[in-house]
Amino acid sequence: MEGITVSGAGLSFVMECFRKYVGQSWEVAVFCLAGMIVSALIIICSRRMMRADGMNDVAKKTDSSGAVYGIGPVTWMNWTLLVMLALTVYNPFLVRKLVPRLGMTTVYYRMFWAFPLIPAAAFYLTELIFLSGKKLLRSAVFALAAAGIILLMPLNPGVRYHLTLPDNVYKVQGAIPVICDAIHEDFETSEQYSYWKERAEGLDLNTKKGARTYVLTLPRCVFPSELEFQVRQYDPGVTLTFNRNMRLFYEGNTSTGIQYTSKSAAYRRRKLILDVCRGKTEGVTTEDFQAAMKKTRTQYLIVSPSQADPSFLKVAGCRLVSETAGYCIYSYGITKEG
Repeated sequence: MEGITVSGAGLSFVMECFRKYVGQSWEVAVFCLAGMIVSALIIICSRRMMRADGMNDVAKKTDSSGAVYGIGPVTWMNWTLLVMLALTVYNPFLVRKLVPRLGMTTVYYRMFWAFPLIPAAAFYLTELIFLSGKKLLRSAVFALAAAGIILLMPLNPGVRYHLTLPDNVYKVQGAIPVICDAIHEDFETSEQYSYWKERAEGLDLNTKKGARTYVLTLPRCVFPSELEFQVRQYDPGVTLTFNRNMRLFYEGNTSTGIQYTSKSAAYRRRKLILDVCRGKTEGVTTEDFQAAMKKTRTQYLIVSPSQADPSFLKVAGCRLVSETAGYCIYSYGITKEG
């Protein structure tokens, strides 16, 4: 959670994370509170009943008509989940000691919804749909529930309006497969690729030496922010100059809790490269840029033609590989075979 640390909040860390997560929206707060109350009532009253025909591992009950029912595994799951959360994730005493040791201070808040939401959503939706005994009414409720999920989730309307559906089988932005193919085609005809490929052959990739050598057979790239996070999912054969937290920090997102200062030489070098990619070359010398590229072992820059300064990149020793899918691909330090 941005701005919240275990050391700063102490035993109130769990509550502070709840407040930050809920934010200023009283509607979300009421929704969460109502969900907790309903969940508690359902667990206590054991409303979730299942027919026990053929089931010997549940507690059996008989209703007024003589039909046999059983308290299903969902009830026991809810009880187990409630106890587990009370003892772990929502326990301020344990969390204060455990979270820092596990290095989870930046992702701890996800547990608020990751654990309860998934089983609860399945439970409530199933209960709602099968509440009626008529198939037609069940189908109608199912359609309404599906429409509600599509229209109401995510709760943040900004995501809904800026979300674009992928137009390819890889489920990523259409430019990504084209750009990655162009990078691999260019890199695999280079002397660098042949040199490290030959040395990687026969090495055990499970060893440190083998893994490091194999990484050198992959092109290292800097992508625009609108592509980079999808590239991580699409192409494991590309290494990235920026790690996730560093890139988020550069874009102004400090929710990871990790801050990079002027003392971080690794961040300064990467920031300089990305500044140049965005045309921010004022005060940047070609020598500083070249040193940053060599130190980070960056070999390809994917830039928007409307942002980058092609004259600076050319003087700095970058080569235009191709202009495709609305982006320019530049290589640096790549020597072609032959």
